Amino acid sequence: MGEGNPVLLITGDYIEKGTTSYILEETEVLKPYNFTWLDDIDFHKIDPANYQPNQVYKPALAETVWQSGRHNTLLQAIANDEMRAFFISIERTSMVAPYDGGMDFILKDIQTRDSYKLKYKAWLSKRQDGF
Repeated sequence: MGEGNPVLLITGDYIEKGTTSYILEETEVLKPYNFTWLDDIDFHKIDPANYQPNQVYKPALAETVWQSGRHNTLLQAIANDEMRAFFISIERTSMVAPYDGGMDFILKDIQTRDSYKLKYKAWLSKRQDGF
């Protein structure tokens, strides 16, 4: 992300349509961030076979700065599968999506991808397919 660079933190909450208070607002690990709540995504309209009427996803974003150690509490909660969130760097044209078994990087081009593969070779899966 680049030390001191601005990043967007993206997360969200599954709620019933019309809910005005969100579980994420009560989540201790997210209290240091100032979230802006975005419009609901109505999953029932997208996939009615798997989602109930009025079941929506409420995305939220917060502007923050990437600093070494600053987001460790949040990253630990994600690693423990207690929450889901990802970071976007507009400046670096990249996205980092940590999860309970690792981390995915979406990078701006093949050259950047290849340089990260070399830099973090020891962290990559030993499987032939890379997963």
